Amino acid sequence: MAEPKMSWPMLEGAQNYHIWSIRFKNALVMKGWESAINAALPVEQRAEHSAKALAAMSNCVEQHHVAYIAGAATALEAWQTLQGIFRASTSAHKSQLKAQLNSLRMESGEGMDVFVGRAKALQVQLAGVGAAVDEADLVDAVIKGLPSSYQVVSDVMLYGNRGEEDALTVDELLANLLAHEARLKGRPGGGTREKALYGGPSGGAGGGKSGSNRYQ
Repeated sequence: MAEPKMSWPMLEGAQNYHIWSIRFKNALVMKGWESAINAALPVEQRAEHSAKALAAMSNCVEQHHVAYIAGAATALEAWQTLQGIFRASTSAHKSQLKAQLNSLRMESGEGMDVFVGRAKALQVQLAGVGAAVDEADLVDAVIKGLPSSYQVVSDVMLYGNRGEEDALTVDELLANLLAHEARLKGRPGGGTREKALYGGPSGGAGGGKSGSNRYQ
């Protein structure tokens, strides 16, 4: 049986460097070239597959990043160059994403599915830079970002009789919030009333579990 075709990852920048570095290493392992970027090995052992690994690396970065490694003599040199450039950038990007999740707020007129979608997109981006956000923290971030018109339903969902094995998921939360959103829209003047509740001095619906900054 023919071997499955291998897909080489593409480095776009700081936003995907963490995942790219893992996937590129895995690709080298599949090809048997991983020794080329192993600094712990003797030079002679690294040299065996260095040219092939370097060529692969050059083909796995966006065009505007090629200049960073164009002068590298070995795969290890190119690998360490990219580490030096993108690790610091990744750390800064990670901090930025954490700040965005911590300050996430539902905007006036924004649909609930769109708001929760923004939260889940940040979760995916954070995972991509090596900062996984678990389900409980994501639920907390969503609840903290709700307007006060969702106070009752969010409290019931968050503090209801649930054990650790039956913890609230984001999808369960979304389903209940969508139902509450529909009820609010169905009330006479509900849309106007809801808009007036955004941006109040007290912030979100309940401040989450602790009301503190969980993502710094």
